[in-house]
Amino acid sequence: MRYLDDRRALAAYAEEVKRHRKGFLFFVKKLIERGAYNLFAESEVRSVYSLEEERQIARDLSAKMRWDASDAPRRLLSRGFSTESFR
Repeated sequence: MRYLDDRRALAAYAEEVKRHRKGFLFFVKKLIERGAYNLFAESEVRSVYSLEEERQIARDLSAKMRWDASDAPRRLLSRGFSTESFR
């Protein structure tokens, strides 16, 4: 009866994390803390929060906050963005 749909819940949580401008590593950390990371394959987790989306959010956030190029990586890492997202 689909009362609980894990994949739909994963996608909804990913959207919430994106809305708060947090990175993929933050998303994974929260899944691990909640004991939900082991329920999904790594590809499933990455599919709901793609590298392209993470890069776009990182670019938008850097532009909005007016971080210079030398300061942006440190600030993005502190918000849970992966190094691939800003290289």
